[in-house]
Amino acid sequence: MGWFADRSIAQKLSVGFGSIVLLTGVVITVGLVASGRATSSIDRTTEIQAPTSLAASSAQADLLRMIGDVRGYLALGDADYRRDYEVARASFEADLAELDRLASAADPNAPATVILIGRLADLRAAYTQWVAQPVALFDLHDDQLKREPALRILIEDATPRVQRVLVSLAAALQTQTEVPPSAADVAVLTDMADFQSSFLSMLAGLRGYVTTGRDIFKFEYTANATINDTAMARLMAIRDRLQPSQRDQLDAIRADRTEFLNLVPTMFTIVAGPNARADLASFRDHAVPVGDGMLATLTLLASEEQANLRADLGRGRSDLSNAQAQALIGGLGAFLLAVALAFVFRRAIAGPIVRLTRVSEAIREGDLGARATVESGDEIGTLAMTFNGMTARLEQTVGQLNDRNREQAEYIEQVGHVTSAAGAVEADMFEPGTLDGVAARDDALGQLARTFQRMAREVRAREERLRDQVHELRIEIDEARQAKKVAEITDTDFFRGLRSRAAELRRIVDDVDPGNDTNGIDR
Repeated sequence: MGWFADRSIAQKLSVGFGSIVLLTGVVITVGLVASGRATSSIDRTTEIQAPTSLAASSAQADLLRMIGDVRGYLALGDADYRRDYEVARASFEADLAELDRLASAADPNAPATVILIGRLADLRAAYTQWVAQPVALFDLHDDQLKREPALRILIEDATPRVQRVLVSLAAALQTQTEVPPSAADVAVLTDMADFQSSFLSMLAGLRGYVTTGRDIFKFEYTANATINDTAMARLMAIRDRLQPSQRDQLDAIRADRTEFLNLVPTMFTIVAGPNARADLASFRDHAVPVGDGMLATLTLLASEEQANLRADLGRGRSDLSNAQAQALIGGLGAFLLAVALAFVFRRAIAGPIVRLTRVSEAIREGDLGARATVESGDEIGTLAMTFNGMTARLEQTVGQLNDRNREQAEYIEQVGHVTSAAGAVEADMFEPGTLDGVAARDDALGQLARTFQRMAREVRAREERLRDQVHELRIEIDEARQAKKVAEITDTDFFRGLRSRAAELRRIVDDVDPGNDTNGIDR
């Protein structure tokens, strides 16, 4: 504090305001660093993490739409699903491009970016496997025989045999109609007709089951197959009664029917099994695993990006909280420093100025003995020393003025004595001893008093001598002679000199005290 007290006011203010500026700069710097970290986290969140998370979620949605559209088209054959698939595919590829862009814009050395790039590479590889499959599935779906293996067997393998059975049966029926009717021939015709109708019903039920997979058609096939077996057994029982051509035709029918029936379990197995639809089976076995893999990758990527997003938001909140806390602490520190500096400046600057003001007030009220305390070596201390020197000189000057005033008052008083003496001379009541005090002065007034005493004594002595002479001469003097005598006396050089001295004395008195109304020695 002693060192600080001896500094100049400029230095004190420089130290004080410099401290505040320095602390403010530190607070601003710390705040900028903290806010910079927060801003960086927020920017990363806004520019990388949030868009990446949104792009991953959008890619998930688009991929689900793609899978759903493919499944819908394969199941229903509605062309709208195929168009929707193309829209979803374009959107999904745009999502992938956006993810690639965001990954390239992120910090390549950041662990999250490395993981993101790896996930995108896996997603790209899976999408490469996926992208060709929907087109192949669509083409497979559009070819009914390729998409339905049981129907293909029915059409390609069973139908030729069925046709041969029906052709042979028609030929046998034609031959039978040409035979002269008899009860036995009519019974044979009836058996052939029963075989034909049951075979056709059996074929219709099989076709319905193969194309729809509904059990009602399977039941229809089974029931008619039993009837057809019975009809076939009756025809084989009467085979020897038939025409040779009919027997050959019946043998051909049995052979083709047997081959046809051998195909039916395979068709039943296919229809009842998981591969009833080749397009759906291929979709399930090949496209779905790839799609599920992409969904899993996207789900993991979205989860990681959401976790990164939450982490960045948490860091941003933490950085903002730290910035607020640091700003609060810095502001509190600046406030405390300002209070401390205000207290120091009050003691070092304002306090001495107030006390110096009080001393000046005391001096203004007349206490010239008041002195300011020199409390420091700065300008205020210098001002206090200067003020004390000025006050001392002022006290000395006032003392001198008081002495002069006393001397002046005494001088005026003694001039009054001289003036009174002049009046007394004029009234013939003057006593020279009344001017002894004034005559003791060694200035012009003393000399005047001494001269006045001497002149008064001389006048008195001369008057006494004159009276003595008049008395001695006993001269009767009339008024004219007496006036002449007086005129002779007053016309002397002596009286003229006395009158001149009296006039000079009045002038001196008037100059000293203009308000004093004195009577002149010489009227």
